[in-house]
Amino acid sequence: MAWNIIRRKKRDMPNGLWIRCEDCSRMVYKKEVEEGLSVCPKCNFHFRITARNRLDILLDEGSFEELYPDLIPGDPLKFVDRE
Repeated sequence: MAWNIIRRKKRDMPNGLWIRCEDCSRMVYKKEVEEGLSVCPKCNFHFRITARNRLDILLDEGSFEELYPDLIPGDPLKFVDRE
């Protein structure tokens, strides 16, 4: 019995369309995750989001005003970290 194996060419797929869920390891359509507020539609795993993204989700559009955007943290104790 002869087996005929057909090899297909990989399609060119743009990067960033799919992401892998860290919990269930399934490939999930990125747009579907974004529409679900960064939650995996398969297993309800919550992906990490940035602070700016969290503010956009929680607050009404145009209601947030950043007071001191150029403020940087200080180090009054001159803390030295080991590498």
